Amino acid sequence: MKERSGRSAPTPTRRRRTAESGDTRSEILRAARHVLASAGYARLSMRAVAREARVAVGNVVYYFPTKRSLVHAVILALLEHYKINAQAYLHNAGGKTGFAELLRWYMGDSVSRDSSSVFRELWVMALHDPAIARAMDRFYDELHRLAAARLRVAWPELSRQRAHDIAQLLGTISEGTNPIYATAPRSGRSLARVARLSGELLMHAAATGAPQRQVGRGRRKTRAR
Repeated sequence: MKERSGRSAPTPTRRRRTAESGDTRSEILRAARHVLASAGYARLSMRAVAREARVAVGNVVYYFPTKRSLVHAVILALLEHYKINAQAYLHNAGGKTGFAELLRWYMGDSVSRDSSSVFRELWVMALHDPAIARAMDRFYDELHRLAAARLRVAWPELSRQRAHDIAQLLGTISEGTNPIYATAPRSGRSLARVARLSGELLMHAAATGAPQRQVGRGRRKTRAR
């Protein structure tokens, strides 16, 4: 007689339901982000999200009981999206040239219609809702932590503090692109030049931040005649 295991293996029907559940949740989050970007937080409602996702309002409430929990989940989904892209760029060429490429991607994404609108709404919400403010803080902290860790892989002699400061500079430059370039029609060539310059400055800050080994330490200094 076979012993009974503590948990039965998932049946095909159960696996299908789990996949469908994940798809529904993802579709609700996509719809919520679209409504947030196109209509703003004031018009973000369970009904509007359900209509955009083409599901029943009860489905939205089942996964996200409150409007705040829905927005919080949108922030977490955004964080995962940016982490995946950041890791892809930062692993390029040992992480060195990848930082300049990541910054260019951040800046380009920041001025896109969808991202620009979503983040503007989130920033405003963070001013009035402590829970959203904490979620946004964690969002930026996690991205900065990831960038700083990769900086120290590319430049092992870089101090933790210096790497953290450079990672925050990367975030500051990319976020600052939003109000300058997303609110008025500006030349794409201008943004490309600024992105290239910002990447050069970022790389220079990392390269010069690592202590340089002294060459010919025992030599006497030559007096100027």
